[in-house]
Amino acid sequence: MKPHNTFLIFLLGCLAAITPLSIDIYLPGFVNIATDFATTLDKVSSSLSAFLIGVAVCQLFYGPLLDRFGRKPPLLTGLLVYCLASFACMLSQTLFSFIFFRLLQAVGCCVAMVAPTAIIRDVFSQKDHAKVLSIMILILGASSIFAPSIGSLILAESSWRILFAVMGGFALIGIYV
Repeated sequence: MKPHNTFLIFLLGCLAAITPLSIDIYLPGFVNIATDFATTLDKVSSSLSAFLIGVAVCQLFYGPLLDRFGRKPPLLTGLLVYCLASFACMLSQTLFSFIFFRLLQAVGCCVAMVAPTAIIRDVFSQKDHAKVLSIMILILGASSIFAPSIGSLILAESSWRILFAVMGGFALIGIYV
């Protein structure tokens, strides 16, 4: 493995971390979201279910899209959809629209789960695959561990809506890098 690939591995790990980040960072805000929409926690948890359904279903489509159109166009399109849906979640005025935009967010972000593995296959030699994937899994694990704490810190200083601005901003960084 060449040393100049370190940034690429880190970037791929960060891309793959978008999905767990999207799940875990907003969990501490459930009570605030329920209060803001004047609903119950059970109904707010439907947004998590919608997100997980979207991720599960859309992964089936991104593999063939990445093979057909290359890696970059579907990845950038998915990140743009994710970014726009994140900002739409932030601006949602009803629980129904919030759940819908969470589903749309999942449609966009699940490309970030599929594309890094395909890029690793393209860029790295067969003998380096396991090493690179293990580094990516380390970044994924760290994002799942720290995301709820980051969400809590953000909530201590601002509204739950800012959590979705952070998610959208993270995707914007991915688009421009």
